Amino acid sequence: IEGFELHINPENLRIRYKAVLLNGRISDWVANGVYCGTRGEGMPLVGFAIEIAGPESLELDCVYAAQFSSGEIITEVKNGEMCRSTSGIEKLISMQVSFRKKKFKNS
Repeated sequence: IEGFELHINPENLRIRYKAVLLNGRISDWVANGVYCGTRGEGMPLVGFAIEIAGPESLELDCVYAAQFSSGEIITEVKNGEMCRSTSGIEKLISMQVSFRKKKFKNS
């Protein structure tokens, strides 16, 4: 995977995301529907982060997972945390993104 773009429905849920390239460069944050990464440069992604932008972040978590070329699977990262393999250099081969209501602890 050299890059990705995410289209969210409903459109009022705003997200932003960034990617880490094999050369270690981290892209800027980009918004819903904007391509992130490279095209045709042979520069695979080795990590990414996604977060909800705006007031919806108070009620929803953005949770994501990934599989890397080593076979390593990262099962749950959330809310803008970087998702990378343990070594940090394994190529991203799949990703899954979901949104769920936050669980609040009773005080």
